[in-house]
Amino acid sequence: MENNYSGGMDGNGDMHRSNQEVGSNASNPYIGSNVGPGRYIGYGNMQYNSYYSLEAKALYLKGARSNLNRTAILPICIFIFQIAFQYAIMYVIAMLSGGSVFGFLDGPTAFWVTALMIPLCTLMPGVIYILVARPDLTGVFRFEHRNAVYTVAGILLGVSISILGNIPANIVRILLERIGYSSGSGNPTSYHPEYTWVYVFAVVILAPVMEEFVMRGIVLTRLEKYGKWYAVIVSSLLFGMLHADIVSVVFATIAGMAMGFLYVKTRNLWVSIIVHFLNNGIATFMSFSHQVVGRANQEAIYELFYIVPAIIVVMCLIFLLFYKKRGFFTLKENNGYNHSPYMQESPYTRSLTAGEAVTTVLKSIS
Repeated sequence: MENNYSGGMDGNGDMHRSNQEVGSNASNPYIGSNVGPGRYIGYGNMQYNSYYSLEAKALYLKGARSNLNRTAILPICIFIFQIAFQYAIMYVIAMLSGGSVFGFLDGPTAFWVTALMIPLCTLMPGVIYILVARPDLTGVFRFEHRNAVYTVAGILLGVSISILGNIPANIVRILLERIGYSSGSGNPTSYHPEYTWVYVFAVVILAPVMEEFVMRGIVLTRLEKYGKWYAVIVSSLLFGMLHADIVSVVFATIAGMAMGFLYVKTRNLWVSIIVHFLNNGIATFMSFSHQVVGRANQEAIYELFYIVPAIIVVMCLIFLLFYKKRGFFTLKENNGYNHSPYMQESPYTRSLTAGEAVTTVLKSIS
């Protein structure tokens, strides 16, 4: 396709436009007509400056903050829904049964409601978003096919990193206990061991599907227009904060980064769902291992809980780094004219720098 370009080359070998062409685009702040010569990227019959004007940069960063603020509404709604619907349903059931509400909160029915409503309340804000915003679902929920060998290696690596995330989480727990803080995270089945399978169904099967569809499928995809690493890290922080308890936040953030990276790398939501499923499954098995192998052998299993994942991480790293896939840990960022239908803020986009990303998050929080 021929580009109608009437400019020339400056002394540094950079292309620049004619005054007539620059003037015709002066009203568009995303065309860097007021920053002097710059490298222009051709797209069809249009030329876009790879340097931002100050006005364009300000609009771009404002768009990033607005995008983050709107996206953060989803995990906030999830947290509110989990509390509101859970206690509302338990209150109604307690009233209809004629029992005490406070006594009902410690009963077995409350456990059923909690176990099933939390995953469902995670999904509801995502469903509302889809119905209201009407995004292209093929861009939100992607299930592309990748090389099976590297996909399996990535899954093993993701699960192992998620499990090893318990180490810094436990360090935080120990430090908090020294100052008198007691973690609120626990295993609800310790009070109702007869409902083990209800817990397994809710935590191991329902939760991975619901949480990945919302946090990776919707949240990460919305943030990705401003950078892949930015989307992975920020969506992981939002995923971690969704778990409320400080110790759980540390672990969930690390696990979220592993799952988010794999989703961006493979473009297959089933990969992150499988990692989430295996992570929750292994953690659940560890919680109930004494029922299978007895208390005497549980300590030995706990030792393997960290040793085996560490070995798998080393083996996967060696495989992915040195066996024809050195680029596995790199993410190609947005640098150039963007023609994706999912990035509507500007006709030209790039990834946020590290400083811009931190500033965007801090300003959004404040």
